[in-house]
Amino acid sequence: MKIPVIVVGPYGKALGRPVCRAILESEACAFVGGVTSPNGGVVQRSQELGGVAVAGSFASLARESSAFVSNRDGTVVLYATKGDQVLKRMQEAVQNGFKRHVVGSTDLPPATVQYLKEMAVRGELVLDAPNFSPAATLVDWTAEVWAKVFPGYDAGVTDKHHNRKAGPLSGTALMYARSIARGRGLDPEAVIQRHGARPGAERKESDISVTGHRLGGLPGEHEVYFAGQHDLLVLEQRAYSTVSFALGALLAIMFCSPLSSGPVAGGFEGKVYRMRDVMRLPNPANMHIWT
Repeated sequence: MKIPVIVVGPYGKALGRPVCRAILESEACAFVGGVTSPNGGVVQRSQELGGVAVAGSFASLARESSAFVSNRDGTVVLYATKGDQVLKRMQEAVQNGFKRHVVGSTDLPPATVQYLKEMAVRGELVLDAPNFSPAATLVDWTAEVWAKVFPGYDAGVTDKHHNRKAGPLSGTALMYARSIARGRGLDPEAVIQRHGARPGAERKESDISVTGHRLGGLPGEHEVYFAGQHDLLVLEQRAYSTVSFALGALLAIMFCSPLSSGPVAGGFEGKVYRMRDVMRLPNPANMHIWT
């Protein structure tokens, strides 16, 4: 039996389409429907998406697809839409009886982040993944560990993307910066300096600078650096294609499915899961690290 999956934002170039293709090619998952921007109630059946129904709302999809209503408790809803659209779509999914949510959107508004936490406490299964890539997840985890090991080093993140990339900073860069802050027990919003240093002020020891560059046809590149007075440590990750995101999304879907033998099969913990949980990485906060 395959895991039924609904994708919100199935036509997105960076994530939606690659994830849908991966699901269609997967032996473990079944693409049962898509939800896209409201389109006057018209239901589309794109051959690119395997002829599966794509509608402007969950309600419209329910009227069109029998597969949609057969197993709502076991269906995983994956959100591949913009961050400011997730809250409305998740509320709609919850109202329609879905309990398993995988969020692949970056730069979620604070209200949405709070809603994810509230849904997890209420018994919904929520996994928040600003970046599905296993490699990026490992870099993120390592950055938090290094932040604990080298508390006196200046830390920062550099984000390089092609000049068609939307937004001055990537969600991945901000994810890395927040993990550095977490590793040092700091409030991310208080110490992250977007676009570099504080204007007209000396750098504070706790500052975490994040800079973005949009140049030519560069693929996604990120560097996390820790600079001391005598040496420099650098973590680097480059994304050559969207395939790594799609494959990571499949891992997240399988992690959240009741058909999986993973840690959530026996019940949810009332927390928002992350790709670190999917990869079984230990919590740096619980690690005894020499400093």
